[in-house]
Amino acid sequence: MFHCPYCGEEDLVPEGEGWHCGACLRTFVVQLTGTGVERA
Repeated sequence: MFHCPYCGEEDLVPEGEGWHCGACLRTFVVQLTGTGVERA
């Protein structure tokens, strides 16, 4: 299960390209910045 990074609740709904938390009413985007594997 996914949790809101601000309040920790699980009340998340997809909104546009991000997520909306019904508990704290914040909308946020999760972005992958790397995998930890070094490039050669």
